[in-house]
Parts: sequence; structure tokens; C-alpha cells
Amino acid sequence: MPGSYIVAGARTPIGKMSGALAGFSAAELGAIAIAEAMKRANVKPEQVDHVMMGQVLMAGQGQVPARQAAVKAGIPLHVPAVNINKVCLSGINTIYLADQMIQAGDADIVIAGGMESMAGNASQISDGGSAVVVMSKKAADACGVQPLGEVVSYGLVAGPDNISLLHQPSRAIQNALAKIGKKVSDLNLFELNEAFAAVGIASMKELGITDDITNVNGGAIALGHPIGMSGNRITLHLLHELRRRGGGMGAAALCGGGGQGDAIIVRSL
Repeated sequence: MPGSYIVAGARTPIGKMSGALAGFSAAELGAIAIAEAMKRANVKPEQVDHVMMGQVLMAGQGQVPARQAAVKAGIPLHVPAVNINKVCLSGINTIYLADQMIQAGDADIVIAGGMESMAGNASQISDGGSAVVVMSKKAADACGVQPLGEVVSYGLVAGPDNISLLHQPSRAIQNALAKIGKKVSDLNLFELNEAFAAVGIASMKELGITDDITNVNGGAIALGHPIGMSGNRITLHLLHELRRRGGGMGAAALCGGGGQGDAIIVRSL
């Protein structure tokens, strides 16, 4: 089946509570990221087939904030949009779903992102938006762009209890690796979301990896954790860092409320 490529992406800064982004709605933050991601991908709004945006705190945000963000970014009204709520996993899960849509032949260009304007969370209370443009090879060739990377595998795990939350990022990575017959040692770089400090430490220990290849540009404790955005952000950061280092393959993973975990494995191109 045809695979998919992450061609380009963009994110807003991450704002602190009552900080510079406090006056923006989640849809406005998402729109900023979407518009810039399309610009970097050399994609016109009318070329987009579908929009998926992760978001968790949607109360009071109006109907389908993903569609609001898409329209604010200039995407035509005939393009469908959907919100994904998988708690902290929302922003990375949109990439998985975009990849599945492209592999199924239902779309060639999908915007996958995440956005949040937060009221409070265990990590730093933060606002932000992130988006990537996911394309089929046919669309990437037609647009004349060099992709950041390709989606290689994806892992989804859940339960069995709340204690396992600490290890869900590492379990999800192992799940993704098993699908492609690879080992942890085949990966060059890791992004582990720090919803809590213990999550990163526990997952690093279980994977047997060191901090010189993990969250090398800072994690959620330093940067903030806008919950609908974070999975998208860490995937984008991973791809840019792999390119800076000359290529390779890496994994981004998170734990999520409800005892779940998601991971994506990407290869730099």
C-alpha cells in the first residue's frame, strides 16, 4: 500500500498561563499553525482534502473547532474537518489517522494538527497550536517539495491500569517497532512527552536509552504541554532534529489520560 510523507509543519510559540497567547482561542492558534504549515509545504488551501485537529478542552469553543481553524486558515468550506480527542495523544493521533486515510487512497493531502487553550493541567498550563502537512508520494511529487520524513510505523497501547501510565510511551514504541521488525537500537532519536517527569524517566529506563538522544531540545516540563498540541509538536521537533543531525529514524511517544499510549516512528528524508 502507498505510504505517506510529512512534508512540512509549523507551530506557534507555547504561551504560559495568562501570557502572550491567552487572548487567542484554540481555533485561532490552530489556524496560525495550519496556514504556516501549508505555506512551507507549497500547498494552496484549495488543494487540501481533509483537516484533522486534536483538541481536548472544547467546552465553550463552539461547533467543531477544527473546522473553525481550517476556515480561519483560508481552507475552503467544502473541505471536511474533524476534531480528535484522545487526551494527550490527540495531536499525534491525527498524524496516524492522516496516514491511514492516505494509505487507503481516500486523500492525497491532509492537514494533521493539534491545538489547545488551556484552563489547567498537571504540567505547565500552556496554550499553543501545531500542524503538519501529510501527503501521498504522488502529491509530494506534484507539489515539488522535499518531505521532512516518512511515517514508518505507529503503536497504540492501553491499560491495564493507571500504574502502567508511566510506561505507556515505551510500550507504544515497542509496539510500533514490533510491526516493522526493528529494535530500539535501530532508532537514533527519541521524543518522550513529559506529562509528568516520572513518565520520561520510567520510559527511558525501560527502553534502555540515554538523555543525550532523548528530548534533546527540551521537553514539556521546560516548554509546556498544551495537551491537544503536544503529540504533534514532538513529532515535528523530532523530524527537524533528525534532519539537523543528517538523517536517521526516530520515535515520538506520549502517555495519555485514561491509561493509553501512542507512538510514531518516522524516518528523515
